[in-house]
This record gives sequence, C-alpha cells and structure tokens, in this order.
Amino acid sequence: METIFDFNPTEKELQELMILNIDKKLYLQTRTKEGVLYDLALLFEERNSDKSLKYWAKIPKRYTTYMGQFTDNIMIPISED
Repeated sequence: METIFDFNPTEKELQELMILNIDKKLYLQTRTKEGVLYDLALLFEERNSDKSLKYWAKIPKRYTTYMGQFTDNIMIPISED
C-alpha cells in the first residue's frame, strides 16, 4: 500500500502530520486504510499539490469533515448603522 513514506516526507511534514518516531512498517500497523489516504491527502495539501484531490476523492466523507473545520472562520461584515 502506498503511504506518505513513498513520497520522502521531510521532518517538518512529519511533524505537521503528527507522525513522529515511526517507520513505515509500524505506521501501517497503526493506521487504517482510510487513515493512510487521509495522511496522503494532508501531505499533498501541505505541499500545495493537486495530488491531494486524488486522495480526497477516495475518502469523500473525511474530506467533508476536514473542510468543515474551516467554515466557522468566515468573516461577516458588521454594518455600522
């Protein structure tokens, strides 16, 4: 199975994904298939790559939940009447 480790993540990227002190074998033992796809999507989001869409498409419910985190930050102008 393809994982983030197949794309040579940097230490900073691993920290951003909160994947520390773990190798690919242990990673696969502790992640579900959906979790692996989620991490791949986040890795490519971090890299500003359209490849993230490929992985999000495989886990659409997770994508909806992920994107829902950002909707409460919408700025609404206040009128000063």
